[in-house]
Amino acid sequence: MRRTRLKPDGASDLQTMEMRNLIACPDCDLLLSRPLRTGETRMHCPRCGASIASTDMARLDRVLALALAAMVTFLIAQAYPVVELEMGGITSTTTLTGTVYALWVQGMWPLAVLVACLTIVFPFLDLAAVLYVTGSVRLGVVPPAFSAVLRVLQFVRPWVMIEVLFLGVVVTATKLSDRAYVTPETALFALCTLPFMLAVVMAFEPRALWHIRETLDARELDNLPGPPTTFPALPSVSAMDLRLVACRTCDGVARRESNEFSHGAPSAPQARAAAQQCSRCGARMHPRKPDSLMRTQALLVAAAIMYLPANLLPVLHTVTMLGSKDDSIISGIVHFWRSGDLAIAAVVFIASIAFPLLKLVALAFLAWTAGCTSRCHPLVGTKLFRVIERLGRWSMLDIFVIALTIALVNFRSVASATSGWGAVAFAAVVLLTTTATMQFDPRLIWDAHAGSHERDRNGSNSPTGP
Repeated sequence: MRRTRLKPDGASDLQTMEMRNLIACPDCDLLLSRPLRTGETRMHCPRCGASIASTDMARLDRVLALALAAMVTFLIAQAYPVVELEMGGITSTTTLTGTVYALWVQGMWPLAVLVACLTIVFPFLDLAAVLYVTGSVRLGVVPPAFSAVLRVLQFVRPWVMIEVLFLGVVVTATKLSDRAYVTPETALFALCTLPFMLAVVMAFEPRALWHIRETLDARELDNLPGPPTTFPALPSVSAMDLRLVACRTCDGVARRESNEFSHGAPSAPQARAAAQQCSRCGARMHPRKPDSLMRTQALLVAAAIMYLPANLLPVLHTVTMLGSKDDSIISGIVHFWRSGDLAIAAVVFIASIAFPLLKLVALAFLAWTAGCTSRCHPLVGTKLFRVIERLGRWSMLDIFVIALTIALVNFRSVASATSGWGAVAFAAVVLLTTTATMQFDPRLIWDAHAGSHERDRNGSNSPTGP
């Protein structure tokens, strides 16, 4: 495989290469050359280890089959009850739609809309979009509204939280088992297998479909000679260094049209002014996310303000024949601990107390690192960002537990449960921190590191004598 040679002035001989085969790492902006076909299930950036979308057609077949199975399982999980409670001869069951309805009739429509989107609407849209696009592409046909469907898929995917819902069902059943007899129902068994199928489906990056679309002739792909299963050797330079801009929607790489800046990370006004349209998918491309640090910091401040009321205010109000009781997140953890369910107590504490706080601290550290040219190695910051991105979703656990408890504890005059405003505050914390993670651009960490080295070189080369 040829190595692209750089001229001394930093320009590259990209005229001899096909721009559609180039890709910029989404986390560190390293310029790579994408193989048309690979036997690897995952490809990784050689500098930061980021997962790069694979264009393996055989893997596309597996994703299509599992997406079909996941859709059937998902419909079963929606149609049947999750669990059944029996208390004093009175039974109570609920479905996922029944959980949303129970929140709605209590006037907690923000939580009802949130739970409906995370457990019903977004998972269905994700699976439907995968089936629509991959099924058509595998038949060698570009489906109508290809671009619009992929954009919907990329928008809803970070918000699909079926695995968190399943853990919420387990926690809820454990919590209520000391007050009522709990019987698992059909939907619970469907939820047991659905997260594993979705994990495989969601591991396939939608951005790869844009590249597959350009090489849609299945016979041509199948007849390609066996190319390497690693990235062809390219110089260790970023797309910005070569005056290229990467599309965050389809992974396309194009020459930067604006000449307002040539080195280093652009400022927010420069990033907005340098926007251009991607020729592949039509999305707006920016050298870096506009106002990334400012938006991240603003969202973190709002989340920090909501953090204390989210943990101190009651999230659940329970009324029984013995009286009423208000439960906060902390009191729920204490209840599990005293009842001997140490594992459940630890899970709720980590997901509801530790994760949101760690996200606030870690994102604040990353924003500081990207904004003030810290000496911290950029790989450390990038790995920390990935941990936040992958684990932050589990903070939604308590919201699902609250929603399921409200729907299940409905025994007329015997017992009932309603949500408190602490649940709304906690949901706001999770949404704000998750959105802050999406707004943060990890490439700024590498830009800051490169800028500090550039200043060091300039300082060492400056004259020290009179």
